[in-house]
Amino acid sequence: MFHTRTSVRVLTLLSAAALLLPPVFGQRTWFFSGSVAMEDGSPPAVKVTIESVCGGAPRPETYTDTKGQFHFTLGGNEGEITMDSSRSGMSRGAAIPGGIDSNTLGECSVRAALAGYRSSVVVLTGRKIGESPDLGTIVLRKLGAAEGPTVSVKSLQAPKDAQKAFDKAAEAAKSKKWDDAVASFRKAVELYPQYAEAWYDMGKIQAAQNQTDAARASFEQATKADEKYILPYLELANLDSRAQNWKALVDVTTRVMTLAPASFPQAYLFNAVANFSLGNLDAAGKSALEGQKVDAQRQSPKLWQVLGMVLANKGDFAGAAEQFKKYLEYAPSAPDAATTRAQIAECEKQMAK
Repeated sequence: MFHTRTSVRVLTLLSAAALLLPPVFGQRTWFFSGSVAMEDGSPPAVKVTIESVCGGAPRPETYTDTKGQFHFTLGGNEGEITMDSSRSGMSRGAAIPGGIDSNTLGECSVRAALAGYRSSVVVLTGRKIGESPDLGTIVLRKLGAAEGPTVSVKSLQAPKDAQKAFDKAAEAAKSKKWDDAVASFRKAVELYPQYAEAWYDMGKIQAAQNQTDAARASFEQATKADEKYILPYLELANLDSRAQNWKALVDVTTRVMTLAPASFPQAYLFNAVANFSLGNLDAAGKSALEGQKVDAQRQSPKLWQVLGMVLANKGDFAGAAEQFKKYLEYAPSAPDAATTRAQIAECEKQMAK
């Protein structure tokens, strides 16, 4: 337990580092289907990214087809790359945090992602094996200002020969011929260096094969090819968080927050943790607070925990305890719930002095 301000920082720093450790993943897989519609009930005019959010971490799963429908498999081995027939490309299977009942889903949800629109959210928590896989209709509502795209506009302008190489790569990936897929993706970017989606999908294969340096290089090339294409920034943030490369994590999440200020609460979380770890308490607190405003669906409850850490280190133990309690309210089955309760108890002791 901690009894001084210095020891408060020791415990909270340990907790902050733990926030970004990769979770233990379960092996059960779940199949889901559904549709996306605009506010007027019409299907989207363009393909829409379908994202899972497990433990507060968003991950693209698949794309809608021309009718706005989608299907994907959630779960399985960490890093497994899966294919979906609704897109000539790949999605990385979302990992379900371990420690949950094998017959129920943990803290996961599903949403749509489209530039300039806010999505309704389907909460999966408590869903059981045997229930209908139909998630119903996810509704997109227009925002006041455009957000950073999850589809690369420059990639849509790729010449036919580059598109052909991309499609060949996608087919190879569908058959799990990873080397052939990477070779074809390389061909696509040689023919059209601005093919950001090809760089991005190649990076996903490399990341899944633990080729971290190659994956980073591919994601960075994707951002150079189309600086407004947001998905590679998210993957770079994942790499930096796992490596605890705090300065780089601040930089890349700041870019995400600028491109899509109302779409990715996890970017605010990563930014807050990185700044906290660098000792930038004011910046960490600002990011956590802004992230809470963005996270209307409470998809990243650790934003409240991080703000509690910041306040504790500033000596505001009452404010810290309130934030820790909010964290447990939004994530009652969190694996670090016992640690958080201990933090609350110590904050209350400090308040009584």
